[in-house]
Amino acid sequence: MPPRTTGEEVCGIVIRLPWARFTGSFVGREPETALLAERMRLSRLVTLHGPAGIGKSRLAVEAVRRHVAEGGAAWYVDADSLERPGLLASSLAAAAGITSYPGDALTALCAYLAERRGLVVIDNCEHVIDECADVAATLLRHTSRCQVVVVSRTVLGLQIEHIVPVGPLPVGPAPAADGVGTAERLFLDRASAITPEIHGRECLAMVREICRRVGGNPLGIELAASRLRTLSLEELMQSIARPFTVLRPGTRTRVGRHGGLLESIQWSYGLCLPGQREAWRALSICQGDFGADLASSLLPGLARDEVLDVLQSLVEQAVLAPVTSEGRRRFHMPELVREFGRDELYAEEEDDRVCDRYLDWYATLGRELESGWLGPRQRELHAQAVTELPNIRSAIELALGRADQHERLLDIMVRPNPYLWWCAGMLEEGLHWFTRIEEYGTAVSELAYRCRGGTATYLAAIGAFDRAQDIADELTAVAATASDPREKAGSCFVSGFLAVMRRQWDRAEAQIAQGRGLMGAEAVADPLWFQLKQIEMYLLHATQRYDRAAASCHEMIDASDRFAETYYRSYALHGLAFHAWASSDVATADDRLRRALTLVRPFPNRPENPAMLFLAGLIELERGDDKRATVLISAAHGTARTAVSVWHPLSSPRAERTGLHGRLELLRAERPAEWRFGNAMNPEAAIDFALDRSGERLTADLDALLTERELQVAQLIALRRTNRQIADELVISVRTAEGHVEHIRRKLGVHSRKEVRELVAPAMIGGVRGDATRR
Repeated sequence: MPPRTTGEEVCGIVIRLPWARFTGSFVGREPETALLAERMRLSRLVTLHGPAGIGKSRLAVEAVRRHVAEGGAAWYVDADSLERPGLLASSLAAAAGITSYPGDALTALCAYLAERRGLVVIDNCEHVIDECADVAATLLRHTSRCQVVVVSRTVLGLQIEHIVPVGPLPVGPAPAADGVGTAERLFLDRASAITPEIHGRECLAMVREICRRVGGNPLGIELAASRLRTLSLEELMQSIARPFTVLRPGTRTRVGRHGGLLESIQWSYGLCLPGQREAWRALSICQGDFGADLASSLLPGLARDEVLDVLQSLVEQAVLAPVTSEGRRRFHMPELVREFGRDELYAEEEDDRVCDRYLDWYATLGRELESGWLGPRQRELHAQAVTELPNIRSAIELALGRADQHERLLDIMVRPNPYLWWCAGMLEEGLHWFTRIEEYGTAVSELAYRCRGGTATYLAAIGAFDRAQDIADELTAVAATASDPREKAGSCFVSGFLAVMRRQWDRAEAQIAQGRGLMGAEAVADPLWFQLKQIEMYLLHATQRYDRAAASCHEMIDASDRFAETYYRSYALHGLAFHAWASSDVATADDRLRRALTLVRPFPNRPENPAMLFLAGLIELERGDDKRATVLISAAHGTARTAVSVWHPLSSPRAERTGLHGRLELLRAERPAEWRFGNAMNPEAAIDFALDRSGERLTADLDALLTERELQVAQLIALRRTNRQIADELVISVRTAEGHVEHIRRKLGVHSRKEVRELVAPAMIGGVRGDATRR
């Protein structure tokens, strides 16, 4: 028998399992446990697959505990102890109690298990993976009731193999009453055996940062908690910036590849081929998920097909985890695996070369986002940039840490700014990067003026008008001596936008006219032309020159059609909807606004969107649907993150004529449930709600169709909560949440969560019992 196993009798069956290795409580892993049980129902061969220290063995042992408790037999081998191939079958035979046999061990094992119902577990077998695949395949061919569970960092590659990926524990605040996520719960559980002093919000924030720094890796979390014997929590958080120097096993812990994180990951690295190790090092520069295109750029010596082969091999060895984003396959390197790869990258002195390729790839992406913005690829380019944000942030940091990176900073951050940070509603982050770049130095003139212009625009949007005005005045002075008409027009846009935000109408009109004169009356393939046109529409509506505003909106639509773009077209449709509402033409207003909202669905966090939701609420009020009106107006308040509210409907003559202020105050007072519902919506859910009236047929029936708990789950689905978030918020297991979702789907006769959301959301706003937002 391999060492470190003990005998235990359960239900009269003696088994051999490594109980002694796992003395702490089993925390989390509900989704993986459920998936493992499902895969075991479907297949006789299941592989628990994941990187070093991720908790694969513990998950397997807990599954075996349940199997044995239900009366099943189990046989376990830890292949870690096998120093060379050829010993696995004899180890399994010993685990099954077969001490003598004629011929080879595998034949004897197959004969013994031929008619027996049981579970064979082969743990830590990646270094004998070919032998493991042969043994598993032979066992399944010559037995009828035996199942095999393999625990490995490398998949077997057999056709009948079902894989259960085991990833890191989720880190971050859960919506549950205690606000503690799974990774933090594990740390607190292990720490409680060492010190009773960890409690309170400040401690929890430090625990969360420690768990984040080790990437939610359970072994990393447990090793970190063990360090509380010699470090305070604050000291631990500070020292864990270099995890491999801190997260070492204790003196009584076994040594070798499972002794600590570094040894464990080094073992995986040693099992890789040279080309795979080179790819591991190069790809470790990626801070977030990445696609095959970036991988090809970082591995220029490989053809596209060869890059895909390397990526697949690293996935099979749990160095990378596959993920899907926007329907495309991407790859994620676990935090500690990436940290190791980065250390090796520097040790091999490859960091400068790889960093240059990484920065060049994101500089190209930034230029493409700006140059392709006015065209049919608008949504695609924005979605790609949002997906790449973690790596874009990393690229900016890398550039700021090196000398003479002004052109790259211009391309990576400043050029795509309006189409990424503004469009995604991340104004505070945009300001942060502008400030960092200005501190770095803006030796390139275009970088300087565009940085200052972006800073002033963002300051104006968040209401810091005086600071924005100082920068706008500075830009005006610089532009007066500039020879480039576009630079002058850019200065006019900044000053014009600030004047609109401050309601300085005469100043705004002069700046807009000057800027549009510099850019020309005819639309050109430059987003600045559209941006100037946009603030012209704001000005004309705000000053109640509705006919001129409508004409300006139609000009914008014509220009948008010319370039096949939709982003600015949505502004124009919004303006025409406002014009129709102000003219008491509610049907036209509704039609135009719904078309505008459809166009902004790919840009749900755009700062101007709350104004669209507000107008949608006013239209519902005119349609006589006070419930939907309250939800949408509350959602407009709840999703607003800036001072950008450019249509000013409450200052229009129609608002004064109809007593709109008083009607809105009554709505909030008389419909608190609807107000809570709207205020809890995220921007994407609010836009979906504004566009969907199809679920109204359920308003009278929903209470009878669903139980109280199902009503709560349904409302959380309408708010776009995941199953894990629903479980945390209602303090139930993820599996129970999944069951409720399935029951709701069947009762409502729909096939997807999206259909549940579209059907249920309008019916959930009438104060139905079980209102989950009352929490």
